[in-house]
Amino acid sequence: MPEHIARWQNPYSIAYWESLFTKTDCCPTGMISFAQQRPGALRNQLISHFGMGAIRNLSVDVSDTLQGYVKVNTIKIYSSTPGISQNPYPWTGIYFQNAPVTLVAQTKAGYEFLRWKENNLVVGTSPTLVLNMANSRNVVAEFGPSSPGVCVSLGSGDWHTANTWDCGRVPNATDMVTVGNGHVVTVGTANAEAKSLELRGNGNLKISNNRDLKLLSVN
Repeated sequence: MPEHIARWQNPYSIAYWESLFTKTDCCPTGMISFAQQRPGALRNQLISHFGMGAIRNLSVDVSDTLQGYVKVNTIKIYSSTPGISQNPYPWTGIYFQNAPVTLVAQTKAGYEFLRWKENNLVVGTSPTLVLNMANSRNVVAEFGPSSPGVCVSLGSGDWHTANTWDCGRVPNATDMVTVGNGHVVTVGTANAEAKSLELRGNGNLKISNNRDLKLLSVN
């Protein structure tokens, strides 16, 4: 502000500028009150001009913050997101009646999305839920430990190549992994994880000197 005043001579002093925060001769309620009331005024203008309908509140919660989080439209409700608190859940936002809201459940490693619930009723089982905001909504994303998957080698190859496995993806810490008879699978490009590992017949797993394979059990 000192640089602004020096260039434009308006306002004429820092003291006068600071007085505007509470003065009413320039603004009906002072700049602080004006700023506090501005979001509500803007929402009313959007409703009037674009026909957005009534204001609706959306509350989003998760069953366990260690297992997953929710993205609301484009905002990740996560503690590292700017403007989101360290303990973000339950989270509440203000939306419009005529603008559906898209929720996406994001899981953390070792967990899977189970269901969306509202008032203890299941309202969806897909990770993506589009909410009609005819009324205010109160939704909970429920997560749980991942069910073990099964990945069997289709032939020799690199562990981190999806084409190596019949599950069509790179195995993770929840998968039961099988290297088929005569197949050679190499852990060479990165560390690997699996719930269990089975080597069938002459199946072989090669691990580079600087890589690790983390397992819960080995058959």
